[in-house]
Amino acid sequence: MTGTNIPLGSKEDETALRSRTDALAADLVVARIETLLQLLRRRRTELKAQIANLQSVQPSAETRLTELTAALVGQMSDSVAHLNLLVDQAELFVQGLTRDAPSA
Repeated sequence: MTGTNIPLGSKEDETALRSRTDALAADLVVARIETLLQLLRRRRTELKAQIANLQSVQPSAETRLTELTAALVGQMSDSVAHLNLLVDQAELFVQGLTRDAPSA
């Protein structure tokens, strides 16, 4: 039986391949997070517009309706605050990932 030795490649080739793979994976993660950030920012803008709309409504003669509207605005404002925090954290994560990512 005759055999042929096939070189597996050097450690440098393996390291370079791993580095390119890591860089590609980081780029894909960043792209996905950027897409999600666009969605979160759009939702936050929509929510702020809805809050402004509710706040522009004149108080109702029905005090219960006015109270419910105020409670809804409060909850929506809390949601905006949570979105702000999430967006900030995601942006920092992307910055760190981009800064730390190996170059291809």
